[in-house]
Amino acid sequence: MQNKFHLTKTDIAIFSLATLVIIIGIIFCITPTAYTKASVTQLPESADPVPPTIAPTPATSDNFYAPILMYHHISDTLPMGPYVIRTAVFDNQMNWLKNNNYHVIPYSQFYEALTTKTTLPEKPVVLTFDDNDKDQYENALPILKKYDYKAIFFIPTAYVNKRGGVMTWDMLKELLNEGMEIGAHSSTHPDLRVIPRKQLYDEELIGSKKILEEKLGISIKYFAYPGGAKSKKVVQAVKDTGFLSAVTTIYDPNHTYKDNPLLISRIYVGNSMENFVDFINGRNLYKSH
Repeated sequence: MQNKFHLTKTDIAIFSLATLVIIIGIIFCITPTAYTKASVTQLPESADPVPPTIAPTPATSDNFYAPILMYHHISDTLPMGPYVIRTAVFDNQMNWLKNNNYHVIPYSQFYEALTTKTTLPEKPVVLTFDDNDKDQYENALPILKKYDYKAIFFIPTAYVNKRGGVMTWDMLKELLNEGMEIGAHSSTHPDLRVIPRKQLYDEELIGSKKILEEKLGISIKYFAYPGGAKSKKVVQAVKDTGFLSAVTTIYDPNHTYKDNPLLISRIYVGNSMENFVDFINGRNLYKSH
């Protein structure tokens, strides 16, 4: 009599489970682990991140890489906000630039390179400060001196020497003595697109330029649009009133020699070191205008 091999229900279940495990193992071995941002360990703000592996846009005969960083408050006492950076974070950012072989250059050197194609050092960075906040003098200046970095400060002249958290003329003179540069940021920091032509020319542009030159004894060549607000009319007015270059809130670390020097891009800087590295390298930039 012929013997027959019979499988019980339990045998079938065990065989099916074993087959499933083998299939899953094969898939796991040949499929790379998915990468998600959530899988990356988030660095604390006080830590220096690993240097980025994504290079800036490669230089060509027409373009060059030079992030221009935009700062406002450097403060440990103001409530946290989009334009407030803690002093230790700012120090960490400057230290990161040093440790990663960036060269902080004056804005005037950037402008010269833009207009004459003068060679810049490798990995150049420009530091800019807006609004004449007193904490820039109290907190940012000592750190800039610590690293021997130069920056440009854009000043709305109506708020110099006023009560509260703004710099005085003597403080601005000390900035100059330390090798910093000064630019204009209008008089009263309005939306330049909507004010009358006479106010735009006489007060916000000519007026602010004139008082800075008279009080500080220097030539004012550079301008920052208040709030980044600009239009063709405003850009033309800035040119008409003798400014050589103006910075915007268009976020991009790359420039070309064909750029309009009155529409220079900058990069917003916040408290996140991860974002700081990303922004310098042109990654994950905020929407700009």
